[in-house]
Amino acid sequence: MEELESFNSITLVGYYGKNNLGDDLMLASLLEEFPNHQIKILAFDKLIGFDEYKNINEVHIWPNMKRKKMQTFLRAIKGSEAVVWGGGTCFTDEDGDGFFKYMPIAKSLGKKIIYTGVGVGNLKRKNRKLKADFLIKIADFLSLRDEKSYQYVKNVKGNEDKISLVRDPSIKYLQSHFNNDQFGSLNTNTLLIGWRNLEKYKDTQGNNLNNLIREVDSLIERYSCKKIIIMDVDSSYDPIVSGELFERLKGNKSDIEIIYDKESDFKAKMSVILNSRVVITSRLHLGVVCDLANISCYIYNYSPKIEYLWEESDSQSLHLISKDFNIVKKEYLTS
Repeated sequence: MEELESFNSITLVGYYGKNNLGDDLMLASLLEEFPNHQIKILAFDKLIGFDEYKNINEVHIWPNMKRKKMQTFLRAIKGSEAVVWGGGTCFTDEDGDGFFKYMPIAKSLGKKIIYTGVGVGNLKRKNRKLKADFLIKIADFLSLRDEKSYQYVKNVKGNEDKISLVRDPSIKYLQSHFNNDQFGSLNTNTLLIGWRNLEKYKDTQGNNLNNLIREVDSLIERYSCKKIIIMDVDSSYDPIVSGELFERLKGNKSDIEIIYDKESDFKAKMSVILNSRVVITSRLHLGVVCDLANISCYIYNYSPKIEYLWEESDSQSLHLISKDFNIVKKEYLTS
């Protein structure tokens, strides 16, 4: 994150305040990387689990009323030298557009525009691709978390001096706070499920819970699991799917303890993960944690970022589930 060292005051923007494990880990990593900076955060709701960070000067919350959003953004960036998008897939068809409406305004006001530790997802929609390419071109610096995102940005920007390839920002936090002795034990009998609501991803079967339950049954037998924990990796977006899954499993698994863990604090979520025997998920950063911790993890390939993680991993514990719910072997993978 060398691109941020020259600034004393920055405003961090991203998918913060939604109690999303990955975004909270990345935010914590950024805050710890720059303890002496004056940092403002623009979030979607109150931050949970960040009281210890004294370098947070202000937290601004996005309002519900559209006409007040620009006012809030301008207040949040006032006095900051740079506006920094910190981590996540911010250029994509289905979700983020990199704050296309707001970043050019900050640029026009003389702020540096930086995207740090980010990724590029599906960009098949012409409008989204045009927006992403425009923001990439005006950005003062971008650091990318995977090789394919790096190559995309390199082709658009054409200036390698303004881009770099980095590890996912969450990894530094995980490595500094957890050691191998704290990672999951083979003696536990817990299967952890962290499933994303995939209603926006129409070209996948990820929201077909029948497929997921079949995989869960297989993992229960393979790993001799006696307990299932369902966790909202994103506490704002996942509960609909988690709740339905809990009701269905509770109804046909009388011999298995079924728990729906609704914890919001990312540190509490980490504790659940690190005490799991095996994980099945469609959430990137649950896969990142398992990959680092050497916890057996079956991760659903609904988005390019999932495949990037799997391709770049040296772990034997990370297994890729294809869009049609088959386990993919690396030697047969085709892009």
